[in-house]
Amino acid sequence: MVERFINLGDSEKQALGLLPGRHVSSFCLTLPALPPSKLERALPHIMSDYLTADSSDMVFCHSPAQDGQHIVFACSRDTLDDLMDEARARNLELLGIWPDYMTVGKPSDGIAVLEDGNDILARRADGSGFRLPKHLAASLLNDSKTHPGRADALPTQEAGFAIGRYGAQLPLGALVQNWRRPLILMAAALLVWLGAGLLDAFNSERHRANMEAQAEARFMKLFPDTRRFVNLEAQLRNKLGMSGSASFSGQTTRLMATLAALPNMRLEEIEFDAERAQGLEVTVSTTDFSALEAGRLRLMQAGFRVTEGTSEQDENLVIGRFNLGLTRRTGAR
Repeated sequence: MVERFINLGDSEKQALGLLPGRHVSSFCLTLPALPPSKLERALPHIMSDYLTADSSDMVFCHSPAQDGQHIVFACSRDTLDDLMDEARARNLELLGIWPDYMTVGKPSDGIAVLEDGNDILARRADGSGFRLPKHLAASLLNDSKTHPGRADALPTQEAGFAIGRYGAQLPLGALVQNWRRPLILMAAALLVWLGAGLLDAFNSERHRANMEAQAEARFMKLFPDTRRFVNLEAQLRNKLGMSGSASFSGQTTRLMATLAALPNMRLEEIEFDAERAQGLEVTVSTTDFSALEAGRLRLMQAGFRVTEGTSEQDENLVIGRFNLGLTRRTGAR
């Protein structure tokens, strides 16, 4: 009786798995000269003409034979899954998976035949083979030259079906053992880095709290009537006359209201320095220079400090540019 698993190498856990030959078909074929990765993807399509079953449910492997040909093996996924389940139950690492008839030595010609109970294991000279019940195998052997076979040959050292999901599992335990010291050092370095980051964040927060306390103390010296801090920056801007009407919104609201009262003047462009927040640079158009001067006076009456820029005639319009700031009287609340 052919064994299910054959031990390989120095470890008792490393083995060669043997599939029941009746579930594995083999063919001696000439395959196209494709890179290995492309050939693996093409095999199901190539073999679809040789199989009665759906090739999408099959797993294929191939091994070089004589005269540039290849032996192609086809096995159902269910048969391979059963073998893998049994190997896991025995805690075995499969270095190779082949059909059991590959243990029969390949003859120089004809077919080598080995009886195994009620079955016949056969191996052809081209390297292919089969396992069949005796009454079915007789019709295949009648017209062939046969030789007595011996189950003393190990399949090629290639993995066979032991690839992909059926390949040998990584020795994770050994890897962890070998990398234990580097992993410990990496973990220690990570902890040091995290600790340094937390310490830096703590120091930064403490420095911010100290600066905030100093700022509040200076504010109280300048404005001792303050009883409660809500927003130190906003309160300081308000005390210094820098909030409300001094902001962009406050200035533009006043500007639009002033220009709306001048029927002959239109706002063409407005610029605001957000960093300094000190004034608006506006470009207006009107009908003549006297209307431009009237607009300048109206802006001053509205509380703007007006610095006149360049003015020019453009066809039927006069273009004027003003730099507007707020007087101290209107800028403070």
